[in-house]
This record gives sequence, C-alpha cells and structure tokens, in this order.
Amino acid sequence: MSLASAPIPPSPNPDRFWRIWDLLLAGAIALCLLVLGLIVLLLGLLFQKYGFDLLAWQQLENPAAILQGETFFIAVVWLSAFIFVGGVVLVALLRRKLGWIKLGLRRPTAWGVLFGLAGGVVTMLAMSAATVLTQLILRPFGFYATLENPQLDSLLPPGVQITPGFALWMSLGVGLMVPFAEELFFRGMIYRYLRDKWGVWWAVPVSALIFGLFHVEPSIAVGASVAGVILALSYEYTQSLWVSVLIHAFNNGIKIALLYLVVLLGGRL
Repeated sequence: MSLASAPIPPSPNPDRFWRIWDLLLAGAIALCLLVLGLIVLLLGLLFQKYGFDLLAWQQLENPAAILQGETFFIAVVWLSAFIFVGGVVLVALLRRKLGWIKLGLRRPTAWGVLFGLAGGVVTMLAMSAATVLTQLILRPFGFYATLENPQLDSLLPPGVQITPGFALWMSLGVGLMVPFAEELFFRGMIYRYLRDKWGVWWAVPVSALIFGLFHVEPSIAVGASVAGVILALSYEYTQSLWVSVLIHAFNNGIKIALLYLVVLLGGRL
C-alpha cells in the first residue's frame, strides 16, 4: 500500500519545479520581512513602554534593554516562522501562481500519518543522540564542560518569568509554526530544487547540511543535520510535506512541552 496520495515524480527532472532565482527571491523576501518585522517589533515595544513620549524614546541610553521580556521572545519565535512562510508564499502563490498542493502540502494517507508519528520518535532520539555525541567529541578541545542544551537561554530567557501564557505561546510557535515554516522552505523549496537538479541521494545530505548550518550552534547544527536527513527522506517517500511537518512538530512539540511542564511544576533544570 502506498503512503503517498500522489505518485513520486521522476528525479532528476529536466523540467525543474523551482529555479535558483525562486530560492534567491524567497530568501531575499524573508530577509526583508525579518528586518521589517524587527523594526515593527522594536517600535511596538517602545510604544508599549513609553507610549507617545518621543522624548523618552530619544533619551533611551541602552536600546538593547528594551529587547527583553515575554513579548519580545514570543514575537521573535513567531517572526522567525512568518518570514519563511512569507518568502515561500509570495514566490509560489503570487509569482509562480502555484497552489498549496503543488507546493507539496498534499493530504497524507492514514499510513502517512502513522509514518509521521513513528518518524517523530526516531527523529527526536536521533537528534538528541547526535547533539550529545557532538558535545562529548568536542569536550577535549575546550568546548562543552558539561552536557547542556544550548537552546535553553532562548526557551527559558533569563529574567523572564515562565507563566502558563508564555509557555503556551512559545509552545505553539516552536512546536507548530516553526516546523511548518521550516518544512515549507527547507524541504518544500531547497530540497525539491536540489532533488530535481542532482537527484535524491545528493539532495538529501546537502539539504540536510544546509538545514543544520542554519541552526549555527555546533552541537545543535549536527543534530539538525541528522533530523534533516530523516525529514527529507520522509518527504521523498510520502510526497507530502504534512508528514515532514508532523515529524518536525512532534520532535519540537514534545521537547518544549516537557520543558515548560517541568518548569511550571517547580522543577529545576
């Protein structure tokens, strides 16, 4: 029984779905949306704190001090998802006149959903193992004195009280919106472009490496690269981005839900 709701197209494909200019344009749009979003966020935070007192805005000695608190961190997470969705949507739906199904958002079969849930468990274990192993390998070189989660400071920002509301909005952002946005861009655009250009067996590791490098921090980057391989193969096998979104969301959602649950129950990390 096929997991896909549509047949897998031949690859490599001389009639490439995406062109390099589509990727560059989507990236440029995402960058512009990021800059615009950060400007709007900064103005919003200034207005929230000082209202229409423009003199207070001008006399602010340390502008970085305004970039803190619950609102700032929640907004950054949602903005990071919005810029990728915006870049893909503007290129695909407006410039190329493509529909959501052609983008890869086909409804998965029941087997596809089960595949996604199982893939989520595998991805969570594989990514965690790769991250820990990387830290152990780099420890003799002066990195990672203790095993740690380098993302804790962004998920549990210093000076921010973790309230149920904060945990809910961060969980929705990191656990749902970010996976959707990243799958749309990294698997729906980058992997699909590379697959049509080079074929599956080159596209999978290269797109996974790009996905890993995007996460910057070394141990997280290695873990994300491992996850990128699983996500690309899942999309290739099922031909539904919803399956890779499910895997990605399962991995992110379970981790962040457990993290905030422990904190809200009074646990220490």
